[in-house]
Amino acid sequence: MVARPESADHQETDDICKVFGPDFQQSLSQFGIRERAAGNGQPEVKGQQGDGDGKDGITEEDQPLKADLILFVLRRVSGFSRFYWHALSYRLPALHMPGQSHRRDDLMQRDDYIEANRKMWDETADIHAAGYVAGLAQRVRAPDFSTFDDVEKSLFAQIGLKDKAVIQLGCNNGRELISVKKAGAGRCVGVDVSDKFIAQGTQLASLGGVDVEFVRSSVYDLPHEFYAAFDLVYITMGVLGWLPDLDAFFAIVSRLLRTDGQLFIYEMHPILNMFEGDKGLTAEASYFQAEPFVDEEGPDYLDPTQTVKSVSYWFPHKLSDVIGGCLKHGLNLTHFEEYGHDISAVYAAFEHLAKKPPLSYSLVARKTA
Repeated sequence: MVARPESADHQETDDICKVFGPDFQQSLSQFGIRERAAGNGQPEVKGQQGDGDGKDGITEEDQPLKADLILFVLRRVSGFSRFYWHALSYRLPALHMPGQSHRRDDLMQRDDYIEANRKMWDETADIHAAGYVAGLAQRVRAPDFSTFDDVEKSLFAQIGLKDKAVIQLGCNNGRELISVKKAGAGRCVGVDVSDKFIAQGTQLASLGGVDVEFVRSSVYDLPHEFYAAFDLVYITMGVLGWLPDLDAFFAIVSRLLRTDGQLFIYEMHPILNMFEGDKGLTAEASYFQAEPFVDEEGPDYLDPTQTVKSVSYWFPHKLSDVIGGCLKHGLNLTHFEEYGHDISAVYAAFEHLAKKPPLSYSLVARKTA
């Protein structure tokens, strides 16, 4: 890794101070960073009032990365929007002390995103419990309960579910996985980051009379005993966009599968990230956008009369990221198709357009080694 020049470190920090003015610069001082110290272009870390040995403040030896500390202060500067400090965070990881790796920041940032989204999903689960889940609790009792549409019925018939070990990543309340189990699968494991959706899934499986395991975990933190334990990894509507690191995700998918195991994805088409469902085919974002979309408050996707207030982050991925991620990690495509029907309920109005983009797609890949 090539170290950044010290002058570049100083210049970016100084530019940020100019943008946010004296309140921000004063906040930096309060948290132990003083600019232009000793005339050498480097921020000086100072201790608080005390015995002079630095133990009462931040020392050179134990100071956090400058990016972390600056973000910490930014979040507390009066009137500073969460949207803007988030956007700025894409510049701040460059503010490392010379020679330090970017990897630590990337992991910390990824975990922060996941935790924010977990809180949002817990809030959403409470909304669904009061409405949608109550009706689902009745329907799931039926022996022939199924959420499968025609695409899933056809592809599951080709894949074959009988007695196979299946893991669903991003299982929400487990309704699709319960359908998989009732269709003849063997061991079924559902993984979701939300404690409350996992609790709902456990309850629904019990009401449905099926044996399904539910695990509250980030997909990036699955236990090693899950590796090479499954014949099928199942991913459906609205999962991939919550994943900040798609390459790492497909590496994990490959590890979960036994040799000759399969991955089945049935998802929203990523081109939809360019549009908003209520504004028609007016491009609101680039297909190639790399930064996540930040949602601080908005209607629930199942019950628009309810508002979800927690901040969440949605990560746009290109279709080539999905296909390339499969190929890179030994998952060879055996099926791919795009459709003109919406599976998200967000873009349902697009289905009736004479000239419309693809709205969903299905992909099946097999692990060959």
